[in-house]
Amino acid sequence: MIEPRRENDLIHFFIENLQDPKPEGLWKANTRISIGSTETDAKAVIETIMILGNKLKICARLSRDHYDFEFKDSIHIVSQREMPEGKGLREGFLESIPPFSNGKRIIKALYGGSHIYYHPLRRINSYIFPGPVPITLNPYQNEYVERLLSETPLTMANSPFGCGKSMTIATAAFYAVLRSRSRQDKSQQLLVTQSNFASVNLVDITKKYREKCRVIRYISDNNWMELPEDGRSIMDLPFRMQQVFMDYVSGVTPYGNDYHIYQMAIFLKEKNAMKIEDMNPKCQNFFRINPNAKKYEFFKLVRIFFDLYDAEIVITTSDSLLSALPHLRGISTVQFDEASQIPECALIQILSMFPDACFGLVGDINQLPPYCDVLLTGYLKTFGIGNTMERAIMNNMFPQVDLRIVYRCHPVTTLILGHCFYGGKLFSGVSADERNELMVNRPDFWPNPNFPIMIVNNTAPSRMAGTSCFNEKELFIVKQLVYALTSPTYNYTFKPSDIGIISFYRAQTSFLLEEFRDLNVKCGTVDSFQGTEKEIIIVCCTNEAVNGFLGMRNRINVAMSRAKQTTIVVGNLNGLLQSIHWRTIAEMVKNQGCVKTIS
Repeated sequence: MIEPRRENDLIHFFIENLQDPKPEGLWKANTRISIGSTETDAKAVIETIMILGNKLKICARLSRDHYDFEFKDSIHIVSQREMPEGKGLREGFLESIPPFSNGKRIIKALYGGSHIYYHPLRRINSYIFPGPVPITLNPYQNEYVERLLSETPLTMANSPFGCGKSMTIATAAFYAVLRSRSRQDKSQQLLVTQSNFASVNLVDITKKYREKCRVIRYISDNNWMELPEDGRSIMDLPFRMQQVFMDYVSGVTPYGNDYHIYQMAIFLKEKNAMKIEDMNPKCQNFFRINPNAKKYEFFKLVRIFFDLYDAEIVITTSDSLLSALPHLRGISTVQFDEASQIPECALIQILSMFPDACFGLVGDINQLPPYCDVLLTGYLKTFGIGNTMERAIMNNMFPQVDLRIVYRCHPVTTLILGHCFYGGKLFSGVSADERNELMVNRPDFWPNPNFPIMIVNNTAPSRMAGTSCFNEKELFIVKQLVYALTSPTYNYTFKPSDIGIISFYRAQTSFLLEEFRDLNVKCGTVDSFQGTEKEIIIVCCTNEAVNGFLGMRNRINVAMSRAKQTTIVVGNLNGLLQSIHWRTIAEMVKNQGCVKTIS
């Protein structure tokens, strides 16, 4: 590490970017790193990387377990942490799945067997999301819930942006819980996402009915300590463990196993969740005899917690599912959020884990596909990663439901994107008056109060940063836009948290993150914004040459569908007009008088 320094929970340092293969292609945002020292090693997660000459400037966020770490040595070594090895599928797994089970039927359908055909439902009930303000689902959402509860082996829901898919998934899980209670079978409902960040929406939705249903997000202790504050929740396993264990360790609720109580006490003490003097006399005496007791068996504590808490809905990621498996029981429904992004190998593995469950795949094949490393080719790419949901939809392998009503965007945005990417099949569930706050109240800023998309024409060329690129003029423009939207000098402004900034290029994303680190403005790549919504979105094209992934229809669709009110595209107008998938949008913006230039 070169010039390491610490700033609160952030660490800043440089590394050389000379040898081949160059580190710039190997060190990326969200990479988990370890920092060595003579006293103790520290864990952190990289947030930004910037190429400066022959060096990489890196900023990383420390794990909460290592907030006491300081740079005291003359030399510190930084390395990437090894990814845990997954157990994966084993030869002969298909034979071990019970014949005629849902899991086996689905796998066979995916690989040339009989399709699971669509059958009309005799009746579709009306379902209500049971939040503080009950919400009646629309007919398309009701059909998805009904099919999942009617024990169809697998139902696919085509869910465009802002269609209320998280609420639909959460409602289906809740009614599955009610069915389980009526049957007294103590089954659980499983909700699977692709990342801890992607699960935040589901957690926020299910949190609204937590008084009526026991919900937990399964996340490991180590992962939880490394999540930023906006990625954590009171529904998370480590937090709920603290809440549940306090009653037993304090003596409010009796518990017969002293060893388990001592393990709970160590856990609470190490998490600074409970002081020793607030514990029951047995625990206080334990720490008098063992003042240095710090280690606890997390796996065993999780087992104890699940026995005590009796979770009815479990939210987790496909990566964490294997570690959660020993704590689950009788899964009756499994729903995949953002199912278009799940690798085929992960789907097959989960089908083999819970062959008797009913499955729901909720996703959008017009948005991002599963991530595939460029080194994967041939059968590894086709069947290891694949594009399962698209293949299943195109070949009508399973019953499908289209969630066509969009509640997020301004109706004009929904109309444009529906025309460009969904064959004109989308309907708006909101009025223009519900989405025109900025356009109506800031005529000094917004040129047309009836059109929610603006292009700020940036003719300045981009510059290369390794294999990525950045644009200094674009950065200046974005700063001006954010200032105009948030500064109290204007008569009508927004909170920084109402704004999201999407960049197509990793290098530009790093510059944006550095620029807006002290403001609560979310900056990220297109991938990191899938599933996110903001009042106002600024889309940074960066490159004047609109080609490659900047011109990919699914990425454009994701970037342009994140805003509830307005979207501002900072890009080269001529380049956008020459791009197949940008052209329609750019022409409409131009015709509506919504092209601006910032000097």
